[in-house]
Amino acid sequence: MPDRRKLTSPENGCLSKGPITQAGKDRSSQNAIRHGLLARHTVLPTERRESFDASIRSYYSRIQPQDDLEESLVDDMAGAYWRIQRLSAIETYMMNREIEDQPFDHPMDRLAGAYSNLADTAKYKLLLRYDAHLHRNFNRALHNLIDLQKLPSRGEPATDNLELPNEPTL
Repeated sequence: MPDRRKLTSPENGCLSKGPITQAGKDRSSQNAIRHGLLARHTVLPTERRESFDASIRSYYSRIQPQDDLEESLVDDMAGAYWRIQRLSAIETYMMNREIEDQPFDHPMDRLAGAYSNLADTAKYKLLLRYDAHLHRNFNRALHNLIDLQKLPSRGEPATDNLELPNEPTL
């Protein structure tokens, strides 16, 4: 039986008009450059690259980074978020397996027993440490991006309320 995706992909591709304006074409031509490397290092073979691409496009669309530095911070945020979602899926899988092994009848007893069994394991503690680390990475990138966007751009003169460092005295 032929792969349905192979048959429908050319049909769907014919329907796409793609970017129309020159600015849209220029922006679209940079998509692979912007997050291709990030996706290659972030998305696992068992994960859907299309989902990651949609996620990062959403970040770029919402934040609209203005230069390479802002783009790298957006990439950091998107990568951290993707990994946080992965850890959430792993935790859910671990909990579901542990719940299945519980001898109790009541669902809350099964859940509590599963959590009690997992909470003290080294694997679960490591999962929680990774989760906290990724949340810190996401928040650090977000705050750095916000701080960066508050700075005047290179083409704008600095405002009077910015303090410049003192010149060294010799």
